[in-house]
Amino acid sequence: YINERYLCTARTFIVVVLLGVSIFHLAVISLLRFITIQWPMQQARFLTSFTLKVIAVIMWIHMTFMCFFMFLDKFNTWTPDTGSCLIYKIIVPGYYKILQWHIILFMFVCLISSIMIGYIAWKQSKKIAQVVGLSDANKEKAKMEKKYTKTLLLIVGLFFLTYLPFTIFSSFRFDIDSVWLQSFGLFVSIFGLCNSAMNPWVYALRHQTFRHAMLRALKCPGTTTNDSNLN
Repeated sequence: YINERYLCTARTFIVVVLLGVSIFHLAVISLLRFITIQWPMQQARFLTSFTLKVIAVIMWIHMTFMCFFMFLDKFNTWTPDTGSCLIYKIIVPGYYKILQWHIILFMFVCLISSIMIGYIAWKQSKKIAQVVGLSDANKEKAKMEKKYTKTLLLIVGLFFLTYLPFTIFSSFRFDIDSVWLQSFGLFVSIFGLCNSAMNPWVYALRHQTFRHAMLRALKCPGTTTNDSNLN
């Protein structure tokens, strides 16, 4: 597909749409988590199943629309000598900056929301520790809330670890015909895509429900047995 314009563009289109939607979802999850712990009483009125479905549809429509332009001659710079299907090599700089700033904006939302979530969770844990007569049910709920927060922070941390190198590297459009730079660009690009493979395992290792679902999907034996040793 590297040596054919539309196949190369189609490959890039699919990768960027999925990347954008993935980061968009992560940003929304961070925001929803922040709303849940900051305004627990009000969130139930606004964060309905219908609202979440509308948000998901808007994510897909928005990213598909934004990435569609790369098929147009005005925005596509692919040539037989391009040598790769990295997005910053096959579209014009201005259009790439627009897509890049979309990703950076979502990353910024994830970062700020996660910092606020961590801070609020820390304050709440201090308050809970001061309550002497906390019931067993409330203790279990507080424990689960803390676990959910840690999982979200881990997901966001892995996201930044994998995508930040590519975001920084692709901000510079190197004109040097260097095999080392091309190889490094390909490496950080694939390293970023590895984030999508990490998230399911994080969820499975951190939560029993996800773990059982993954074991059933993989059709592993013993999915109904006690696996508390993995917690």
